[in-house]
Amino acid sequence: MKPIKFIVLAAAAIAFLGVFILPYISVGPMSFTLWKLRNLNPRESLVHPYIIMLMSVPGLVLGGLALRSQKLPRWATIITMICFAIGTFIALAVFSKTQTKFGEHGAIGAKLMVLALVAGAGASLVNIIKPDTGKA
Repeated sequence: MKPIKFIVLAAAAIAFLGVFILPYISVGPMSFTLWKLRNLNPRESLVHPYIIMLMSVPGLVLGGLALRSQKLPRWATIITMICFAIGTFIALAVFSKTQTKFGEHGAIGAKLMVLALVAGAGASLVNIIKPDTGKA
């Protein structure tokens, strides 16, 4: 049994919960979660939190099913890798949308979320190359 399914599940959970809990952007004394950023500008709403949550759901569902069945098929990790890659792109696109920089204004939530999404994509890539068949 490979630990890939645990990495996929943990990465998806961190990305999903990080939208609500962890500070994403820190500008001076103020910090905002990604969920609070969605309505910061009254003229336009930020849809990035919804996309990141939507891209985390396949990792949560397929990772949970893999834990139950003790194997993670190749088709499932192809889906999770695509979703994690889109989620990483969107998580980094928030900074261009808000005219901030990842290195300067990215709080612990942004860095942890991007790290989790990249780790989930990497673990999915490893499982695509050599799938977890469930054999010990």
